[in-house]
Amino acid sequence: YPNPFNPTVSIPFALPQQSEVLIAIYNLLGQEVFRESRSFEAGNHRFHFDANSSQSELVSGLYLIQMETEGNRYTRKMMLLK
Repeated sequence: YPNPFNPTVSIPFALPQQSEVLIAIYNLLGQEVFRESRSFEAGNHRFHFDANSSQSELVSGLYLIQMETEGNRYTRKMMLLK
């Protein structure tokens, strides 16, 4: 939330047990523009992403965020408007 976003977005998620979560963001060319891996306790969480502080300068457009845990992978679209 919000989607579209500028420049920050908050992604809520829940985990049934403690897990290592890999969070990756891709542009529509399939290039990875952000990657982070963290351990989270069981429960509800929010991942906050700031497009201005990412590893590469992001331009307006559609991006895919992928969250992966042990055996599960979720992909969602998000729109950056500058």
